[in-house]
Order: sequence, then C-alpha cells, then structure tokens
Amino acid sequence: MEYTPLQILLYEGYLPFGAFGELENGQMVFDLLVEDRESISEAVNLLREFGSVQVERITKDFQTHVVPSVTEWQNLLQSFSDRQREILDTAIEMGYYERPRETTLKELAEELELAKTTVSQHLRKAERRVVEFVAEYVNLAHSS
Repeated sequence: MEYTPLQILLYEGYLPFGAFGELENGQMVFDLLVEDRESISEAVNLLREFGSVQVERITKDFQTHVVPSVTEWQNLLQSFSDRQREILDTAIEMGYYERPRETTLKELAEELELAKTTVSQHLRKAERRVVEFVAEYVNLAHSS
C-alpha cells in the first residue's frame, strides 16, 4: 500500500497547519507546527522519500486564522430560500444597503409586489443568519 506525504506526516505525529498538502507551482506545500529543530529535520527526512525537500521559512510566530470551512460557507449559502435571495438581490440592486439608502422598504416591496412586512421579515431573517454566522467567527478570532 502506498501512502501520501500527508499520511506519513500525520502517522508520525506531525500536525499540519493552515495550507497543507496543497499543490503550488507544481510542488506540494506543507505548513507544519513543530516543537524544535530536530522535529524539522525528521519531517524533512520523511518527506525526502517522496522527492526533494526545501524548507522555505522557520518562524517562532504562531498565528491562528479562524475562518469558516468550505462546508460551513456552503451550508450558510444554501440555507437561503429562493424568495430570500430574490429580495436580497433586489435590495442590493436598488441600493437598500447603501448609506444613505437609495431606496426604502416600501419601494422595495412595491418593486417585488409584496407586502412591506413580508419584505422586512425576509430581509431580517437573511440578515440575522449572516450576522450570527459572522459573529461566531468574530468571537472565535478574539478568543484565540
């Protein structure tokens, strides 16, 4: 059975961090979180079994980047109903989110041929979903 470089690194206890195992300019790129220089040497030796290895940067700075996963973004984006998307698109096109506003809720409702309360409810539900999603990551980023 053949193993990938990432599988070998994981098996040996190395913690990939950030962009790991991604193809960049025809080469695999790994960001590893290691404790000491000896660990770096061991990781390099493991990776040499797959070809040439180049260490580009060693830093003591460790920054976490709190970002939603692709799946989380997809779940959010797919959670909007067709009606919510239509109302959001129209609100953006008509300048509802500009400062100062270029249209009113009443004008949006007339354009969409819907009741003002219906438009308001759909916008608030969509806005709340987005704000709650972003707020979770804002809080995570500040707690890291």
